Amino acid sequence: MPRGEPAPRGSRAVGLAIAAVFALVCLGALTLVVMTTRACDGWFGGTAVVTPPTEPFPGADAALVPLGSRDCLAAGGPLMGGPVPVVGVAAVASELRRRGYQAIEGDWGDPQPMPLRFSAHGLAGGCGVAAFVPEPGARIDAAGAEAGVEAVPCTQAVATVAMCGDAVTPVSGTGNVWARTFVFPGLTPSAVEASGIPAHATLAHAEAELSLRSLGWLPETQVLHDPVSTGTPGMAHTPTPPAAPTSGCIAWVVVGEGVGRSQTEWAGRPIDQDAAQGTFTAGVIACAPDPSGAPNETRLTLFDSGGDGGQLWWRPYAPQAGPTVPTNALDQTVTVGDARVVERADLRVPAGVPMATAAAQAP
Repeated sequence: MPRGEPAPRGSRAVGLAIAAVFALVCLGALTLVVMTTRACDGWFGGTAVVTPPTEPFPGADAALVPLGSRDCLAAGGPLMGGPVPVVGVAAVASELRRRGYQAIEGDWGDPQPMPLRFSAHGLAGGCGVAAFVPEPGARIDAAGAEAGVEAVPCTQAVATVAMCGDAVTPVSGTGNVWARTFVFPGLTPSAVEASGIPAHATLAHAEAELSLRSLGWLPETQVLHDPVSTGTPGMAHTPTPPAAPTSGCIAWVVVGEGVGRSQTEWAGRPIDQDAAQGTFTAGVIACAPDPSGAPNETRLTLFDSGGDGGQLWWRPYAPQAGPTVPTNALDQTVTVGDARVVERADLRVPAGVPMATAAAQAP
């Protein structure tokens, strides 16, 4: 065919068909990547991170990856104009029970129109959360947090507000919403006040402790308060764990307020992310330098859209060998109510456990 002549229509059709197939393959690959990236904390049968065969030490992935914000759905982070996922009140109540909460007597009652001011009854002398679930077609835009500060929920499909004692909390949005109060047994307003840790962070640490103790992990009754300045809005910020052991590895649970969503990498491999806006709970590994030079650091990255920084609350854990304890036997045994905020120089660093090696864990 002479140069410059148009190609036959049949050849162009074949080319377009090949391009279309290629585009579909690329779209399928992109979908697979999205579906295998964990968006929040695994609620309601969500997909999980694809974990490589090695981990910093035995049991680290299984224990720390499930940590996350209580009202963040696995369906995926803040909505971008799409429909609000429908989450039933029964599923929310079940998830809160799994995290250690007990429902106050009564039921969800009739849905109420937003905006509303919800009176949380039944928390006198206790601490817990007010939970809000919109009707199908409705959405939650913000729920009142501590000190009257409003927080944007993760997916507009459920919101929880931490509080100690009976209180009133505002909720804004469109449509009607169900509301109910849940208490975390064993935590009292006086204990939270004495600890120096805000109610939201105390409850998040209580949920984490309940889960980790069931796997044999023991926390220190010390918490480090770490104010952070994230700088330029939208830029990534990478805080480091407060301390590492002299040998082996330990774990830290870190709860953040006002610092946007978070993402965790262990030795360069993406492990976990919490897409809640303004709050997060994450597990972080701190290890002594490996004699072989193998990478063992944790990278915790914060994405603060406002750039005005926030607060971090770090608590160290020592993984322990031995049998696990049934979760339902631990409802009254969390020790975060006895924890106290300490200075960095006064932190007790638990003894580390040996870091795992690729050879030891290879299938």
